[in-house]
Order: sequence, then structure tokens, then C-alpha cells
Amino acid sequence: MTESGAPPASRRHHAISAALLALATGGYVAFALGVRPFARVDTSAVFADDPRFGGRNLVDGDLATEWLPPDTTMAEAHIRYAPSVDVAAVVVHNGQNRPFRDRASQRLDVELYRRGARVHVGTVLFPTMDDREAVLEVRPPVRGVDRITVRVRGFHELGAAIAEVAVRTPSAATRR
Repeated sequence: MTESGAPPASRRHHAISAALLALATGGYVAFALGVRPFARVDTSAVFADDPRFGGRNLVDGDLATEWLPPDTTMAEAHIRYAPSVDVAAVVVHNGQNRPFRDRASQRLDVELYRRGARVHVGTVLFPTMDDREAVLEVRPPVRGVDRITVRVRGFHELGAAIAEVAVRTPSAATRR
């Protein structure tokens, strides 16, 4: 017996039960609130190999951070979701390399994948360097997307810049 009067194994069992309950409750709350799934980003290259301009900026929810590929190159980013997501639209926020405003993206080719198979292809266009947001509608919505690949080239041989790539789910699209 311990000082509390309960056998040590019993206290351990209660502690484990409480921890599992907390994890389950947290997972339910995250699901109910619509918390995004985890997204891992791999890119073909980053400007000056500087992590401040890395691919993780594409999914951090902060429009002030940007992925900057090297100058004059076609670049690509692979955004992998776990768990998979249902996609009604892909929303892309153009970057500009603030405060310099010397970069932007003009055309992005966007591909959606489910279990390794490409299930949707589309193009996002930014007609001018000052266009900030473009939406690629996915009709009909695609279920179970586990990867989005974005290929991009900058304006006028400058490097590209993308501030954010976000997924709009079918339920969020109907609320708009």
C-alpha cells in the first residue's frame, strides 16, 4: 500500500485512464472545431537555401511569411496531409517578398493526389504582381486528398513567391 491507501498499480491505472481520456477529449474538440490536419511540405528549392523562406511558410496560416524559390527557376512544393482532406477549392495567396516587393507568382499548376494517383489538375493565374489571392475551384469536390503539388514560376524572370496555400473543404465552401 502507498501513503494514499491505494495500491501502486491502481494509481498507475487511474493516471493512464485520465491521460487517455484527456487525449480523446482533445482529439474530439480539435475535430469539432475544424482544426486542420497536419501538413508536411517538401520543396524543390529555397532562395539562398535560407530556412526563413522555406516551404513550411505555405501552410503556417501567416500571410506575412512566404516560400521563396530561387530566381529564374520553375519550382515545386509538395504539401502532404495526414489525415487526408476533402477539397472543394485550393486558395493561393501570392507573395511579394515584403518589404522589397520584388517577387510574385504568375501561374501555378496545381495537382491533387489521393493514394499516389493524380485525381485533379488545375491552374491558378495571377494577372498582375499586385493580385493577392486566387481560388482554384474543384468541381466536383475531391475526397481523400493526401497531397497537393504546386508548380510555379515568377514574373519577369524574378523569383516566385507564395504566401499561403490553403484548402477549402466542401462544408466550408457551402458556408461562404
